[in-house]
Amino acid sequence: MGVITTPDCPWAASNNASFLNVLSGDSGTGSGTVDYEVAANTASAARTGTLTIAGLTFTVTQEGTSPLFLLSLEALSFTFREGASLPQDQLVSIFTNSPALAFTTEATTASGNWLSVNPASGTAPSTFFVAVDPTGLVPGSYQGEVTVTVPTADPSSRTVLVTLVVEAAGQADLAVEAADLTFSFGLGDEAKTTQITVFNQGSDALNFQATATTSSGGSWLRVSPASGSATLATPASVAVTADPSGLPPPVHIPAA
Repeated sequence: MGVITTPDCPWAASNNASFLNVLSGDSGTGSGTVDYEVAANTASAARTGTLTIAGLTFTVTQEGTSPLFLLSLEALSFTFREGASLPQDQLVSIFTNSPALAFTTEATTASGNWLSVNPASGTAPSTFFVAVDPTGLVPGSYQGEVTVTVPTADPSSRTVLVTLVVEAAGQADLAVEAADLTFSFGLGDEAKTTQITVFNQGSDALNFQATATTSSGGSWLRVSPASGSATLATPASVAVTADPSGLPPPVHIPAA
């Protein structure tokens, strides 16, 4: 370990754990190098010691003989708006330095049963899914955790913190996928139909009516159905049909 300082600055190095030993560079003036060794750890648990060099503390962590495991994520966040579809499940991976480690998973919350994990057990390395079901929860923030336990590892358990935010959606709020539609026809073409989507961006049920009007040419435009309903999770579809069969043929004026 290198020490960088001014030429006239004295310093010292010492170990604060029996398994650490300063081999050289236990003191000096100006920049220098500290060499140290770490004795083999024959215990199952990890151990931690420190070195003090030039008044600064450096932590040395040495793993034990027990297998290790890590999780790909330490925290998850879900957001749910009232009336919407449930949030998608989220995937967490289990990594280990030893094959075929048996593990179990458990989901806990401060209140309610809105948090779940699948599978409940398995063999690592592996993955598991975390799911939330906010049905019945009032708007607010909720906390939970998923604990993964590997009895033979050190440490034997790790935790994923889970936050769920439930948002109030408010009153019914109409939104339409397309504000303008264009139909193009050739002479003799049949009617054409396209679909538009009616969205409800609020929590209350949205009941709507659909009508078709034209400024000229008669009743060549129609919609179906004439009424419907939409929720935040389930939008509605309306078919818009343009039928040129009743329109007069185009008039061609010859050039002079």
